[in-house]
Amino acid sequence: MSNQNIEDSDFESIKLGCQGSMVLIAQKMLNSIGYGLEENGNFDENMATIVRDFQIKSNSLAVDGVIDAETMIAIDSAIDLRKVS
Repeated sequence: MSNQNIEDSDFESIKLGCQGSMVLIAQKMLNSIGYGLEENGNFDENMATIVRDFQIKSNSLAVDGVIDAETMIAIDSAIDLRKVS
């Protein structure tokens, strides 16, 4: 998922209680940068906690446990940085 695609789309925030393919993609993305989420497509309290942890570590995101466009771009950037390292 590229930053341009996220910015150009009408990205719908992913939050507690959401289910489906976008949640599963977010789980896979977070796991690729070291988080240990169950990849089941369900945004549960554990995932919200992990998203808040990521947001805190980013130092530039609202810490609300919601994956909005800015948080998704930051996750995508963290994956890119990990590939370079």
